[in-house]
Amino acid sequence: MNLFSAKAGKYQVIKLSCGKKTLKKLNKLGIYNFSKIKKLKKNTLKSSPVLLEINGKRTAIMSWVAKKVIIEEI
Repeated sequence: MNLFSAKAGKYQVIKLSCGKKTLKKLNKLGIYNFSKIKKLKKNTLKSSPVLLEINGKRTAIMSWVAKKVIIEEI
């Protein structure tokens, strides 16, 4: 499942299926393969940003980027 369609909860990143530039930006935020993230709330709109907590820091990523982050629930 991708990060955009997931409910709020704790997840582990399985795969980042994006281009080099986007991958570099995600890595700067602390999102890597097999990293643990927490989605703070379920998205209500198709284009709303996704709110995350990564290593104790809150951040948001765009919906199209969240659709490229493949995750599994932990």
